[in-house]
Amino acid sequence: DPSCAICHDCFIHSDHTGHDYWMFSSGGGCCDCGDVEAWKPEGFCCKHSGHKSRPEEELGHAARTAAEAALRTVTTETLHSPTLSSDDKMEAARWLTNLCAS
Repeated sequence: DPSCAICHDCFIHSDHTGHDYWMFSSGGGCCDCGDVEAWKPEGFCCKHSGHKSRPEEELGHAARTAAEAALRTVTTETLHSPTLSSDDKMEAARWLTNLCAS
């Protein structure tokens, strides 16, 4: 999938021998490292190499539904907050992304 990307931290913690790649910096997005639908597991960085299952398979339906609703609420409230600057919103989005990746 050409839309898949990984963050700088995951990139420097993975092997790219023989790969063609290009780098750019963006103001947001999410890291696809560890996502079995985006990358082959052998391409995961050392921090994600043990992740074999999809997160939604690790929770029961009720717990997954509640967790998704909570994340949707937090994300919506943060990104649409009239009191946060654009920079604060981006910082919060990065923090949420890191939280979800850990």
